[in-house]
Amino acid sequence: MGLTACSEPSGTPGESTLSGEQQASNSELLIAPTMPTESPSEAQMQEKDTTEAPAVATKAPKDAAEQPAVSVAPTEGPSYEPSESPSYGGVAYEAGKNGVEQIERPGQSVPADGRIASKLAKDRAAGAYDDGLTVSAKVSSQGVVKSEGPGFFTGASYAAFAIKVNNQSNAEVDLSNVVITVLTGKDEEVALPLYGEVEAYDFTGILAPGKSTSTTYAFLVPDSAKEAALHVDLDSRHEAMVLSAKIEAQ
Repeated sequence: MGLTACSEPSGTPGESTLSGEQQASNSELLIAPTMPTESPSEAQMQEKDTTEAPAVATKAPKDAAEQPAVSVAPTEGPSYEPSESPSYGGVAYEAGKNGVEQIERPGQSVPADGRIASKLAKDRAAGAYDDGLTVSAKVSSQGVVKSEGPGFFTGASYAAFAIKVNNQSNAEVDLSNVVITVLTGKDEEVALPLYGEVEAYDFTGILAPGKSTSTTYAFLVPDSAKEAALHVDLDSRHEAMVLSAKIEAQ
């Protein structure tokens, strides 16, 4: 009886035998490098970042305060009461009345027959009271207003009067309430006082016995005026004195 000889495959017993194609395929898998995952380009990132989300309207709060309605009528302004006018000061004489009226000062009222009388000098530029008090007046300067602005009558003529008070009486004289009024022309027009253009100051303070003081008052006068009547009202004790001063044409 004959036997057929079978040759066993080479290799280690227990191991499976792979074909040449399978070995080649496994070699390629082991040798081929792993490719990195592709990252997004910079342009794609910018495009993604610039993508705007859709706008969403904000809802009004449910507890919002109710707005007041617009007022149709205008707001009423505050009311006020005008203050009382001073009982003296400024002009001592009003045109159209007879003579010069004495200014009534609060708390210093003196009957007409109780006021100290005065006597004028011949030139009417000075006068003396019975108690020894003397007053004199003269034109110290004249000119034309050059200042401009509110309150100034640019181009108007003016005259400045130097008035002196000499107290030869035995009592003090309060000069803080002196009122000087200037009248010009046949119609005795009241002249407007002038401040700022020249150095002019009102009398003030207490004049002691044996002392004298002087100051300057300035007034606007018409170009045609040749003389001015100065009504000097010192206080409630002395009657008003009317002095005269010559004015030169400008």
